[in-house]
Amino acid sequence: MDAILLAALNAVVSKLTKAAGPVAPGSYNVDETLTIRLAGTVTKNPDEVFTPTISIPWLAVMALFMEKVRGVVQENQKAAVESIVVECMTAALAADVKADPILKARLDDLKAAEAKVRSMTDALPDAVRTGKTFVDATLAVAPAVPLTVNVP
Repeated sequence: MDAILLAALNAVVSKLTKAAGPVAPGSYNVDETLTIRLAGTVTKNPDEVFTPTISIPWLAVMALFMEKVRGVVQENQKAAVESIVVECMTAALAADVKADPILKARLDDLKAAEAKVRSMTDALPDAVRTGKTFVDATLAVAPAVPLTVNVP
């Protein structure tokens, strides 16, 4: 089988598998001979070059920030730092950043830090993404034909 046929077969069988639903836990014996007809089109887009981007994981940033703050304050202040973070998260949900000049200034500081990190990642080399494959095909299973034996 060639790659095009396998890609088409994979796409069609995957769709049928999802539609069939889950298989119950257990062990099953399978011994089937299938005659199938696969008809349709396979369209493969060319590979594309892209510049990797980043999405800053802010929860991880906050976790690392809390670890660094714990190094500055004494260990017995751990609960206080966590309490302050919870208080800040709660306040941020209700805050109007645009109306609060102090919050806006801090947000601008964070945006500047984020821009600095992004400028470093903008220097990453381009990468290649494999082109998408689209399959529009149908699969038909021919009914089993019993074998006949002619014995003279």
